Amino acid sequence: MTIKRITLLKRKREMTPADFRAHWAGPHAAIARNLPGLVRYNQNHVLAASVTGPDGEWPVHGFVELWFRDRASVVEAAGSSVTRGLVIDEPKFLDGLTGLDVDASPSHGASAQKVFVIGKPVADSAGPHTSGANLLLGISRLEGFIDGHADHTIGDIMRRDHLWSEPEPPQFIIWTTFSSPDTARLAFDHCQIPAAGSHRPEVYLTEEIRIV
Repeated sequence: MTIKRITLLKRKREMTPADFRAHWAGPHAAIARNLPGLVRYNQNHVLAASVTGPDGEWPVHGFVELWFRDRASVVEAAGSSVTRGLVIDEPKFLDGLTGLDVDASPSHGASAQKVFVIGKPVADSAGPHTSGANLLLGISRLEGFIDGHADHTIGDIMRRDHLWSEPEPPQFIIWTTFSSPDTARLAFDHCQIPAAGSHRPEVYLTEEIRIV
């Protein structure tokens, strides 16, 4: 069974979106595609977000999806010269990076039109919240929906000493694919309106680039 990792990226503040996209999909991807045991690598470039952080920027500018052959491959990749090259390159285009291991997640089809939803932990555990499964069920009923999965985070966050990371992992990250840019945009708009009494998730409209 393949092992999946999702990494949340925050763009270097002084970098333009176009330069960020070019570096991530160009020089950085050229390094990452050589990770040992890598079987699939998707970059998901954020086009719009439902929230902004204290700095006025989106909290996330990109989602990395990596599938590895098995757990041994993940360990091998982490200690490889390729990862050392990635660590050196990251500050050239990133201010933040949060790596998350997730439960078993299938790879998805060819649609590049995607919406991601991040479910953050609720400060008051007795308060209302929206489960990943329930939210995914609602999204799956929207026009143009093709595929989707709620990835629940497991284990510790992968951090970098020189980059900002989320203080604690999200409870879940949902990815969904749609048949066209228009249906993906409609889903993005719909997901920003939570059900009454529910905890508002972070919603991101993205475009996927498959690297491997």
